[in-house]
Amino acid sequence: GLAVDVNSGVSPPPSRRLPWISGPRVLTDDEVAKLWQSAISDKIVPLEFTNIENLEIEGVPSVTITWQSKPEKNYLISYSTDLEAWNEITDTHPSGGNSTSFTDSPISADSTRIFYRVQEVQ
Repeated sequence: GLAVDVNSGVSPPPSRRLPWISGPRVLTDDEVAKLWQSAISDKIVPLEFTNIENLEIEGVPSVTITWQSKPEKNYLISYSTDLEAWNEITDTHPSGGNSTSFTDSPISADSTRIFYRVQEVQ
């Protein structure tokens, strides 16, 4: 097993404490698995667009945006035409795994430019 001293004098922030571990001892296989899973799920993935595509779907102007994402997360997607006023499209777009896409359709023919903002939500 893996030995962890949770009373080592350096206390992690509350969001990083592991409530199922108390005192210095050898961890069980289940605790090691939970610790490993939390390390994987809490990894830092930069939220960065990887592709933006203008397209037509059955003759309708559309935009598909793709970004790096985390599995099992949801995303808030907003758009703006001036970078000041933002309009929410959805706050529950599910992750597609390590990469997620969203298609906005229809896009107004009058729109000369549209900005998108994607935010991870709980």
